[in-house]
Amino acid sequence: MELYARVNILEGKAVRLPRGDVADAIFLDADPIERARGWIAKGADRLHIVDLDAAAFGSTRNYDLIEDLVAAIHKPVQVGGGARSTHEVVRLLEAGADTVVMGTVPIVDQVLFWDICRDHPGRIVVSLDVRPDEEIAIQGWTTNSGVYLEEALIEMSSAGAAGFMVAEVGRDALAEPPNFDALTRTCLLYT
Repeated sequence: MELYARVNILEGKAVRLPRGDVADAIFLDADPIERARGWIAKGADRLHIVDLDAAAFGSTRNYDLIEDLVAAIHKPVQVGGGARSTHEVVRLLEAGADTVVMGTVPIVDQVLFWDICRDHPGRIVVSLDVRPDEEIAIQGWTTNSGVYLEEALIEMSSAGAAGFMVAEVGRDALAEPPNFDALTRTCLLYT
């Protein structure tokens, strides 16, 4: 088992989102690079970076910071948030990301997603942001997709996804238990 530490970036700062809404962000510290180094010092095997500005608003404001962060950490780093084109995937991989996390494209443009997985085998992870009814939310949790967990797992596995991240939209991970039924189904379908 490998331990991933997560660093959410919003407005150039590390934040926590209690229920996944950027409007409710709690700013943790001014320097996401130092936060990442702190996680590595505590024993994290890998780092998971989420560019919330890119995910929710399509903003490029954190690009340089993310490149600096990837360069500063001597562990594998996966980056997600706003990667919705081949250009973005290539940019993140060239910046040193070990894997790129995509959430919207696999749902809204499956042909593009298949092409990206073919061109970058083993490097594309799918984020499935699940509502309580197991509908997948896209565009930084702001839009319902009409696609449900089981369907998404089957289709994205066929496309060549390197792995999946299942997040529960609206759940405060520090205060509420996970949806064990959805997680169990995910494990059974994906393994």
